[in-house]
Amino acid sequence: MLASMLVVISLTLVTIFGLGKSPYFHEIMAFCTTLIGGVTGYYFSNKGAGDTRA
Repeated sequence: MLASMLVVISLTLVTIFGLGKSPYFHEIMAFCTTLIGGVTGYYFSNKGAGDTRA
């Protein structure tokens, strides 16, 4: 649940800063893509495979 929320918040931030033509868009994009990549990597790694508790 937390991972899903982080990804949704990150994508929302990227969309808002992108559409708003913010001067900080590149920094937000770098931070959010790194965060999403970390969440995705952990989710599909073998470390989290045995933990099925919600």
